[in-house]
Amino acid sequence: MLGLNRSFALEKDKGGLEGLLLTPWILARSILARCWRTWSSYWWSEAFLIPVRRAFQRGAWAPAVLLIVLLGTIGFAAVGTIFAALAVNTHRAVLLPILLLPVMVPVIIAGVRHRQSVGRRHPG
Repeated sequence: MLGLNRSFALEKDKGGLEGLLLTPWILARSILARCWRTWSSYWWSEAFLIPVRRAFQRGAWAPAVLLIVLLGTIGFAAVGTIFAALAVNTHRAVLLPILLLPVMVPVIIAGVRHRQSVGRRHPG
Protein backbone atom coordinates (compact mmCIF):
# COMPACT_ATOMS: atom_id res chain seq x y z
CA MET A 1 0.00 0.00 0.00
CA LEU A 2 2.86 2.36 0.67
CA GLY A 3 4.09 1.74 -2.87
CA LEU A 4 0.97 3.43 -4.22
CA ASN A 5 2.28 6.73 -2.87
CA ARG A 6 5.21 6.56 -5.25
CA SER A 7 3.09 6.25 -8.39
CA PHE A 8 2.44 10.00 -8.57
CA ALA A 9 5.52 11.19 -6.67
CA LEU A 10 7.79 11.51 -9.73
CA GLU A 11 5.43 13.86 -11.54
CA LYS A 12 4.92 15.86 -8.38
CA ASP A 13 8.67 16.24 -7.89
CA LYS A 14 9.35 17.27 -11.49
CA GLY A 15 6.38 19.61 -11.74
CA GLY A 16 4.47 17.54 -14.29
CA LEU A 17 1.41 17.24 -12.08
CA GLU A 18 0.33 20.82 -12.85
CA GLY A 19 0.43 20.06 -16.57
CA LEU A 20 -1.69 16.97 -16.05
CA LEU A 21 -4.23 18.97 -14.10
CA LEU A 22 -4.64 21.45 -16.96
CA THR A 23 -5.83 18.82 -19.43
CA PRO A 24 -8.51 16.52 -18.01
CA TRP A 25 -8.26 13.95 -20.81
CA ILE A 26 -4.58 13.34 -20.14
CA LEU A 27 -5.25 13.18 -16.39
CA ALA A 28 -7.87 10.45 -16.90
CA ARG A 29 -5.50 8.47 -19.13
CA SER A 30 -2.71 8.91 -16.60
CA ILE A 31 -4.86 7.55 -13.78
CA LEU A 32 -6.01 4.62 -15.94
CA ALA A 33 -2.41 3.87 -16.91
CA ARG A 34 -1.33 3.88 -13.28
CA CYS A 35 -4.28 1.69 -12.37
CA TRP A 36 -3.26 -0.76 -15.11
CA ARG A 37 0.35 -0.74 -13.91
CA THR A 38 -0.70 -1.35 -10.31
CA TRP A 39 -3.06 -4.14 -11.34
CA SER A 40 -0.45 -5.82 -13.54
CA SER A 41 2.20 -5.77 -10.81
CA TYR A 42 -0.28 -7.27 -8.33
CA TRP A 43 -1.42 -9.83 -10.89
CA TRP A 44 2.13 -11.03 -11.62
CA SER A 45 2.73 -11.67 -7.95
CA GLU A 46 -0.63 -13.42 -7.67
CA ALA A 47 0.13 -15.51 -10.75
CA PHE A 48 3.09 -16.87 -8.83
CA LEU A 49 1.41 -17.20 -5.43
CA ILE A 50 -1.85 -18.86 -6.53
CA PRO A 51 -0.16 -22.02 -7.90
CA VAL A 52 2.12 -22.15 -4.85
CA ARG A 53 -0.92 -21.95 -2.58
CA ARG A 54 -2.66 -24.57 -4.68
CA ALA A 55 0.31 -26.91 -4.27
CA PHE A 56 0.05 -26.76 -0.49
CA GLN A 57 -3.75 -26.67 -0.24
CA ARG A 58 -5.72 -29.79 0.39
CA GLY A 59 -9.33 -30.13 -0.58
CA ALA A 60 -11.50 -28.66 -3.27
CA TRP A 61 -10.27 -25.97 -5.59
CA ALA A 62 -12.86 -23.97 -7.47
CA PRO A 63 -11.90 -22.35 -10.80
CA ALA A 64 -14.00 -19.36 -9.79
CA VAL A 65 -11.24 -18.43 -7.34
CA LEU A 66 -9.24 -16.95 -10.22
CA LEU A 67 -12.18 -14.73 -11.13
CA ILE A 68 -12.57 -13.64 -7.51
CA VAL A 69 -8.88 -12.82 -7.24
CA LEU A 70 -8.95 -10.97 -10.58
CA LEU A 71 -11.94 -8.81 -9.62
CA GLY A 72 -10.59 -8.16 -6.13
CA THR A 73 -7.26 -7.08 -7.57
CA ILE A 74 -8.94 -4.76 -10.05
CA GLY A 75 -10.96 -3.20 -7.23
CA PHE A 76 -7.92 -2.79 -5.01
CA ALA A 77 -5.84 -1.27 -7.82
CA ALA A 78 -8.58 1.14 -8.90
CA VAL A 79 -9.41 2.43 -5.43
CA GLY A 80 -5.73 2.54 -4.44
CA THR A 81 -4.77 4.54 -7.53
CA ILE A 82 -7.56 7.05 -7.03
CA PHE A 83 -6.66 7.57 -3.39
CA ALA A 84 -2.96 7.82 -4.27
CA ALA A 85 -3.85 10.61 -6.71
CA LEU A 86 -5.81 12.35 -3.96
CA ALA A 87 -3.04 11.98 -1.39
CA VAL A 88 -0.12 12.93 -3.65
CA ASN A 89 0.13 16.46 -2.25
CA THR A 90 0.42 15.30 1.35
CA HIS A 91 3.86 14.97 2.82
CA ARG A 92 3.10 11.99 4.98
CA ALA A 93 3.35 8.50 3.54
CA VAL A 94 1.12 7.18 6.31
CA LEU A 95 -1.95 9.12 5.19
CA LEU A 96 -2.76 6.92 2.20
CA PRO A 97 -3.25 3.68 4.18
CA ILE A 98 -5.35 5.56 6.73
CA LEU A 99 -7.62 6.84 3.95
CA LEU A 100 -7.56 3.65 1.88
CA LEU A 101 -8.27 0.93 4.42
CA PRO A 102 -11.81 2.02 5.39
CA VAL A 103 -12.76 2.24 1.73
CA MET A 104 -11.18 -1.13 0.89
CA VAL A 105 -12.99 -3.04 3.64
CA PRO A 106 -16.15 -3.66 1.50
CA VAL A 107 -14.00 -5.00 -1.38
CA ILE A 108 -12.12 -7.31 0.96
CA ILE A 109 -15.28 -8.52 2.71
CA ALA A 110 -17.02 -9.17 -0.61
CA GLY A 111 -14.07 -11.21 -1.87
CA VAL A 112 -13.79 -13.26 1.31
CA ARG A 113 -17.52 -13.86 1.53
CA HIS A 114 -17.72 -14.94 -2.11
CA ARG A 115 -14.65 -17.16 -1.72
CA GLN A 116 -16.28 -18.94 1.20
CA SER A 117 -19.45 -19.61 -0.78
CA VAL A 118 -17.46 -20.92 -3.78
CA GLY A 119 -15.23 -23.17 -1.71
CA ARG A 120 -18.10 -24.77 0.16
CA ARG A 121 -19.30 -28.11 -1.16
CA HIS A 122 -22.99 -28.77 -1.15
CA PRO A 123 -24.14 -32.36 -0.59
CA GLY A 124 -26.26 -33.86 -3.22
